Amino acid sequence: MDLLLDCGNTRLKWAWVDEQGAIVARGSDADYHPPALSWRPARIALAAVREGAAVQALAEWASLQCPEAFHRLRTPRALCGLTIAYEEPVRLGVDRWLAMLAAWRLIGQPQHRPLLVVDCGTAVTLDLVDADGGHRGGAIVPGLRLMAESLIGATSGIRPRPDDQSAGFPGRDTGACVQSGALMAVTGALREAIAHSDGICPGAAVIMTGGDADGLRTPLGNERIEWWPDLVFQGMREMLACCE
Repeated sequence: MDLLLDCGNTRLKWAWVDEQGAIVARGSDADYHPPALSWRPARIALAAVREGAAVQALAEWASLQCPEAFHRLRTPRALCGLTIAYEEPVRLGVDRWLAMLAAWRLIGQPQHRPLLVVDCGTAVTLDLVDADGGHRGGAIVPGLRLMAESLIGATSGIRPRPDDQSAGFPGRDTGACVQSGALMAVTGALREAIAHSDGICPGAAVIMTGGDADGLRTPLGNERIEWWPDLVFQGMREMLACCE
């Protein structure tokens, strides 16, 4: 059994994965506390897009639990036929790399399909991969929650109340207006990215993952969108396999 640790911007997400790659248990922790050891791990893999004492303590804990099979995953220049566009690969978040790697290995590579990989978390990241495994670059926009929080934090008059309604456009109170505006902004950015991608890699499959992916794909209404909720964890498994 492998233990996979995904340290995102706002929380730790963890999963126990069996030999067939199925997730048998999962959870999350906003304080990055180590998960309970329900099984003895054969391997522990950790991927972190943030640094700090909590993540360092988690890495030290993991290395003690599995000293000969602890893997700190980082973004490489190239692996398994996928090549990163960044001149400095370390500047590309490892979560973006892992999502691309999983999509390329499981969807793009067998069928030689170009891909637009969209990870909808605290930030929404978009990465275009051509049919030869070449990362062509991407974009980063604020996620739904971050967009709403930045709007509220940077103004004095926009103040939703607890009794505001959650509704679509047009909203009839401040909370509904903020939520519908954030949704329109993010989905608009996604539509724009899909349109630009078609000019570079026509017909790219749109692969969405992340906590907000299910809520964002519905208003997009695009038949090309495929939802893969565990793409980063799958990327961790693929990277471990490629490095064996």
